[in-house]
Amino acid sequence: MSALAADGSAQYSYASLLSMTNSFSVQNKIGRGGSGDVYLGRIGSSQVAIKVIRTIQGVQVNDTEFRRELSVLSMCRHENIVPLLGSSSEPGNPLCLVYRYMPGGSLADRLLPSSTVLPLTSSERIGIAVGVALGLHYLHQPDRERDKPSIFHRDVKSANILLDADGYAKIADAGIALEADSSVTMTGGMGTKGYIDPFYDDSGEFTTASDVFSYGTVLLELLTGLQAFDSSQRPLDRKLFKRARSTVVPADVRAGFDEARETLLRDLAMECTAEDIDERPGLEDCIARLLGEVREAEPDVVPPPPPAPAPAQRVRECVVCMDLAPRTRFSPCMHSLCCEGCAGELIRRASSPICPICRVGIQSFEVGDFIDTSGRTIEGGGGGGRSNGGGEGVRPPDERYVEQLVSSGGTVSRGGGTLDARNLSCIKTLTGHMDTVCSVAIAGDVVVSGSEDKTMKVWQISTGLCIKTLTGHTDCVNKVAIAGDVVVSGSVDETVKVWQISTGSCIKTFTGHTNTVWGVAIVGDVVVSGSVDETVKVWQISTGVCIKTLIGHTGGVCSVAIAGDLVVSSSLAGTVKVWQISTGSCIKTLTGHTGAVASVAIAGDVVVSGSSDQTVKVWQISTGSRIKTLRGHTDRVWGVAIAGDVVMSGSSDGTVKVWQISTGSCIKTLTGHTNSVYSVAIAGDLVVSGSGDQTVKVWSTDERYVAQLVPSGRTFDARNLSCIKTLREHTQSVGSVAIAGDVVVSGSLDYTVKVWQISTGSCIKTLTGHTDVVSSVAIAGDVVVSGSCDRTVKVWQISTGSCIKTLTGHTGVVSSVAIAGDVVVSGSGDRTVKVWQISTGSCIKTLTGHTHGVNSVAIDGDVVVSGSGDNTVKVWQISTGSCIKTLTGHTDTVLSVAIAGDVIVSGSCENTVKVWQISTGSYIKTLTGHTGWVLGVAIAGDVVVSGSRDFTVKVWQISTGSCIKTLTEHTRPVVSVAIASDVIVSGSHDQTVKVWST
Repeated sequence: MSALAADGSAQYSYASLLSMTNSFSVQNKIGRGGSGDVYLGRIGSSQVAIKVIRTIQGVQVNDTEFRRELSVLSMCRHENIVPLLGSSSEPGNPLCLVYRYMPGGSLADRLLPSSTVLPLTSSERIGIAVGVALGLHYLHQPDRERDKPSIFHRDVKSANILLDADGYAKIADAGIALEADSSVTMTGGMGTKGYIDPFYDDSGEFTTASDVFSYGTVLLELLTGLQAFDSSQRPLDRKLFKRARSTVVPADVRAGFDEARETLLRDLAMECTAEDIDERPGLEDCIARLLGEVREAEPDVVPPPPPAPAPAQRVRECVVCMDLAPRTRFSPCMHSLCCEGCAGELIRRASSPICPICRVGIQSFEVGDFIDTSGRTIEGGGGGGRSNGGGEGVRPPDERYVEQLVSSGGTVSRGGGTLDARNLSCIKTLTGHMDTVCSVAIAGDVVVSGSEDKTMKVWQISTGLCIKTLTGHTDCVNKVAIAGDVVVSGSVDETVKVWQISTGSCIKTFTGHTNTVWGVAIVGDVVVSGSVDETVKVWQISTGVCIKTLIGHTGGVCSVAIAGDLVVSSSLAGTVKVWQISTGSCIKTLTGHTGAVASVAIAGDVVVSGSSDQTVKVWQISTGSRIKTLRGHTDRVWGVAIAGDVVMSGSSDGTVKVWQISTGSCIKTLTGHTNSVYSVAIAGDLVVSGSGDQTVKVWSTDERYVAQLVPSGRTFDARNLSCIKTLREHTQSVGSVAIAGDVVVSGSLDYTVKVWQISTGSCIKTLTGHTDVVSSVAIAGDVVVSGSCDRTVKVWQISTGSCIKTLTGHTGVVSSVAIAGDVVVSGSGDRTVKVWQISTGSCIKTLTGHTHGVNSVAIDGDVVVSGSGDNTVKVWQISTGSCIKTLTGHTDTVLSVAIAGDVIVSGSCENTVKVWQISTGSYIKTLTGHTGWVLGVAIAGDVVVSGSRDFTVKVWQISTGSCIKTLTEHTRPVVSVAIASDVIVSGSHDQTVKVWST
């Protein structure tokens, strides 16, 4: 279909292009420009855009000119230029260029009002502005090493700015952009009405400043949402055009802009479109100003930060999206600081790693590192280890890979425990409530939850068991609190109840509120309650009497908190009040929220509040001032908690966010709940959340997570691993293995599934029924699932050895399966992931989005992970059927994936294993050492196991990124691995299954 041209690009036959585009059918036509038409085509499973060249800027182009321009274009390799894949230039047929297809469409279309697509955010607009500037700057700069000349684009406009699937801007029609000294383009018109430089119009001389003028017009479009030229009308007068756009910003656009960004874009646009070309800024200046624009959303009172060591500058946040990210890229001159996770990502790994301003090499570091602005040294040890021409002493990433500037080196001590917010993972999901979990509280190893099912449950974290169910309320339990052996609850039934955990009995019922009780808190012998009746009551447990009624709220009281003699309460009216119990007086009223305040928490002189206005506010009691407003939730905030410098918040957006007060930044987003998070609590190194999905989740640090995975009294010392069993009965290569307790399951090219008992080393069942290779197996209790090249998924019962379900629906080979409870997930060569319900045998979801076959799947609760030949890992939410993350970074096929909480592991044909964090979408470690494809991966706590085409099994430690053991007894490629406790299982083309243990 294609050959390699002399310039290194692919050379396609015209016949192959006809085949790709259904003979350039009208149905495949996706665009029309001044130089020709554009058609959607397909090469294999990949979409491409094929431009049929008629003219270049109105001039007929011969084959010689086309090849000359193609040789120039083939040198252009930049993240913000639409990639050229190849061309076709056969005599007698039209000249064609083949580009990568950009599914996000053009900026011109994206700026049009739409009922189905949300308007671009201000971060996205800034990101697009800088992306276009970077691409243009790259075109303008000669590269003598690659013989790339300086190139003028000559037709910069919003229709020629395309967006990829992630919203990143790519400049299109660079194929019609000729060299700066080209005589061809000096004839005929250049550009598009509305974007043409008046200096060029008058003089016929095109310069880099002419492209800058067109770029400024695009900035005006980004700012206003209006079009520079409407083909249905005559072009606007230039001065009128500029005057209109210098003052008018539509409401839907203005809503996403703060004043600083609006002013910045307007000023840049006006300067770029100055009639005097000498007054127009260079693209370097545009990029620097866009990237250096740091704004404050509101005049919060910020305590003075501690001085940073000179001369270093601490990397705090992305200047594009203003969020903290686990990785940051910048040049030592600090001109191009930006994160790799936000929609405003500007400089990615694939782009030329040179600062467009100072020409110093771009480097990768961890957020929190100290950067010597001279580019000489790095203090504090994070680092991506990439550097081209700038800086020395760059160290590879270490265990501080997610340094988030948390106080005291990233930890907060409280109550004898330490919370390392950077490494929080879900260690337990507690199920048992029959309705929404409205409130949670924690003390030591005990969690209490209150629910709309009218009950409270007492859970033991270490075992994950419900040890008590407290019944007695006649309606929804809105709020719970705990102190030692005592639990307090408030209910819609207008009562406050006091319970003793050890006996499970109600020891006091407080009546006196005349409406729903929404808030309760306890300290020692004192209970505080808040009600829709607009009062706060203070009760004494020992006497059972109300000792104070605090009156002053003008709306229902939503939440209360207590610390010593102080009570804090919030209301539907949007206010927070601070009361003194001893006097019964309100000593402070805190205003600033624009919606109901659903939750408050107190620690010392600090109060935290969460509101339906989607914000969390931090207040100083002594001054009555707001010291921080924390923004990031996309729906109302229901619950807040505080410990030292760390605040937790739960929201209707289904997430728990971890914030650092001192920086005002979100340092972690915990995902996993499938409904609103109504309550959060924190104690030591544990965080608890309750949700409308009827579950309670317990989150903790990596170390704690590992402790939960390893059985009590047993430790996993990978250094002492050895092969304790070799299982031989398969007559062909082993394609997959799985383990549960003393049982191992294997699938083979001999079409069978075998069930083995580790302790005896014997095969206890052979499951037959597949009519082709068994490519994958999974196990859960007495149930085994297998996927086959016969395109079916089979569900087996080990005890009977029978197939209880055959799941059909895939149109390609089933390459991978996973199981969790009644749910099976399968990935196929048909590029889909299917979710099945075992009990009904039905497919409940088909997840589409991969552009190549799916090689591996894994499941954890409501989350599915898939790896594909399209080099990506996708994270899906079963309940919504949507892809919530696409993880990019592999440069070759992803062959295997595994998941544990917020961590994903993937193995690839590039011989590496990558460790990813779901919440941030970034990879936190790349494990290198295999000399062949990584065919299988597994994870347990801080340990990753990988099997490779190099015949080895490697055991890695995530926190250090080091290989702690290489197992070398297989004589053929290792295609699958599994881990459970201190046992590792591996399957190989040598037809054996090996069991390894300490």
